[in-house]
Amino acid sequence: MTQETSHEIQAEEMKKDIAEGGMDREPKVLVAGGRNGRENLNSVEMFSLLNTTWTPLKPMKECLEKASSVVYNNQMFVTGGVGRIVTKSIKKLSLNAVQVDQSITWENVLAELPAPLNGHCSVVYNGRLIVIGGFDGSKCAYSDSITEISLAPPYTSKLLATMPQTRYLHGVAMFGDKILILGGKLNGFSRTNLASVLLYDITKNECKQLASLPYPVYEMATVKWGDDSVIIVGGADSNDQTLNKVLLYNIKTQKSRMLPDMKYKRQGCVAAVVRDTVIVMGGQDERRKSLKSVECFQFDRYTWQGLPEMREARYCATAVVC
Repeated sequence: MTQETSHEIQAEEMKKDIAEGGMDREPKVLVAGGRNGRENLNSVEMFSLLNTTWTPLKPMKECLEKASSVVYNNQMFVTGGVGRIVTKSIKKLSLNAVQVDQSITWENVLAELPAPLNGHCSVVYNGRLIVIGGFDGSKCAYSDSITEISLAPPYTSKLLATMPQTRYLHGVAMFGDKILILGGKLNGFSRTNLASVLLYDITKNECKQLASLPYPVYEMATVKWGDDSVIIVGGADSNDQTLNKVLLYNIKTQKSRMLPDMKYKRQGCVAAVVRDTVIVMGGQDERRKSLKSVECFQFDRYTWQGLPEMREARYCATAVVC
């Protein structure tokens, strides 16, 4: 059996699995921006796991890498990032509309980040954007702040808490009213990469240190898995070696276990969960080449499988499921 035939059989099996799951509307993965070699990107594409196809969408107005994104009110919000300069702007795309009309354009949002940021993380909670860490382009400094921004008028922002250390190119996952903050770098110059894990309680407004990851890692992808776990994919270690490692971290037991390695080493990749499938896209390999390859993992198969490539290679892009 050729590799192509094997890939087609796997794709058909996946379509059958999804169809049997019974969907109101099939979730799609949106990937925006990033960098391909020396060029920052404004292009956006949408992936259907059911059809295993990539569809180009209207590009953003700016070319951005190291931005962050969330989904709120059926809209994708892309915050910050760096192109010609580090930006504090927020832009949005209507996801309901784009599912049926790929010509829908991006809109600017009146709300702004408290500072121009890149390499930060963000989540949304009760209509409020919560932004964690990153590089502050206005101060040329790395941030230890957890800040809240209202996405509705009067678009106020407020410092909620300060982390024990600065964090840049880290990962987050949201569990109810708690945010798990993992790994990252202290700054862009230091080789001090972090294995530490924080749990920020929004209700109590306090940070708690959890058991560390088994290795320091930054520029990884993180996705929530189930009610109490996060999957940490790829990234780079304390020696700046690009990884194909995959780790499952349980926030209740604070224990980690390794999952099967990805097919490719990926630093600055993005990931998304569609039903029972973890999808990992892009990044750069150990030779610093930007990747357009995509692979996925299902626990019942317990192996990584290839999916169709993105239209563009992307390093440090941003992605959501809608």
